[in-house]
Amino acid sequence: MRKIRRMLISLLAAAISAAALPVFANQPAAPVFVSPSFYGREALSALNNGERLVSAYDKITAGMGNTENIYEDPSSGTPNYKISTDITDEKLSKAELETVLDAYRRDHPEHFWYNAEHGSMFWILGDRITTVELYCYMSAADTAGAKKKFDAAAEELLRGITPDMPEFDREKLLHDRLAKKITYDLNEAYMHSAYGALVNGRAVCDGYTESLQYLLGRVGIQAFTVLGMGTDISGNTEPHAWNIVRIDGKYYNVDLTWDDQGSNILYAYFNLTDARMTEDHAPEETKYAMPVCDSEEAGYFTVFGGKTEGFSAEELGGLIRNNGTRLHVYVTGDTAAFSNDLRNNFFKMTSAAGLGISAVSGKWYSLGREFLIIVIVRGDANGDGITDIRDYVSMKECALTAKYDKAADINADRSVNASDLTELRKRLLEAE
Repeated sequence: MRKIRRMLISLLAAAISAAALPVFANQPAAPVFVSPSFYGREALSALNNGERLVSAYDKITAGMGNTENIYEDPSSGTPNYKISTDITDEKLSKAELETVLDAYRRDHPEHFWYNAEHGSMFWILGDRITTVELYCYMSAADTAGAKKKFDAAAEELLRGITPDMPEFDREKLLHDRLAKKITYDLNEAYMHSAYGALVNGRAVCDGYTESLQYLLGRVGIQAFTVLGMGTDISGNTEPHAWNIVRIDGKYYNVDLTWDDQGSNILYAYFNLTDARMTEDHAPEETKYAMPVCDSEEAGYFTVFGGKTEGFSAEELGGLIRNNGTRLHVYVTGDTAAFSNDLRNNFFKMTSAAGLGISAVSGKWYSLGREFLIIVIVRGDANGDGITDIRDYVSMKECALTAKYDKAADINADRSVNASDLTELRKRLLEAE
């Protein structure tokens, strides 16, 4: 689905060549996580014919995992790479095979070579499936090379995550890292897979979803893919994909694709209940039971705060005073009314925050029920809600080009000059 729109401080560092570092015999061991179970497989086992379904699932999973079995079939046109699996003994009907393949696809994003968009072929004897052939994106040799790139990209994103970290922290770290890495791109060759997202940094919704699911599994968190429809702010509905994740034993909905808003990472769809998610997401029906997401315990705005029923200048001013000029809030009431009140009472809010005349302007972004409110104060020359070395660069540009910017005019003398640069430098040094 298409993405919704909606330092002068010099730091000296010693450069040390990695090759010059000593190699020790006792290198720290890689963190060991307990691998989570596969939700789709468990769901199949609960069906009346679960034993046969799980047996076929296991055979297909094992077959697809052995990429040396990829072969080229010139008779099938393009794409023409396949893996064939014999499931004669399971005696599955076409409908049963479709259920198995649905669960397999949603469980195994690590099989990035599986071309789910082209689906499968199967052979029938009587009314039962004997062999299933799944399409692959690339040859056995190319897949071997792609695996190395995939593993290297994953390891980089997993760096620093350890088993002693709370599951919520692991999830949020991966959510944010992926949002920074991936760009939504309909022209990416592997846009529907975790490979496109992790290796090339480009994907669409299912690529986002599969990359998050894969990395969560690597750090011991069960996740599952949800397929369905999403409705954007304009009322347009299109096919979409997102995740259900299990945090501390409870299930939540996560939509990384929509939370990635370019230069801004939002949390409107981070660990939502089904009731909230289905306001603009509609999961497709499955032949097996899907997880029930009815807890708010690990919701982003439950953990960090910021929930509000409606606009209150005093309440939001207090949040800005305590949390800074870049504020995430989640509106449980009427979002249209909140937006209108925010527009009409913005400086009343900044006054309540104690900012006074230092607040010069502001902007906000909305996604679902979340509002990212950015208050621009004197010194925040680039207008991102954070005063740092990047503002010095923007302020210096204003001074050199004689361009006036109220946010760059720290001393409020209606010009941007050396005195403003000196004051910003002083503030940055004091903040260190």
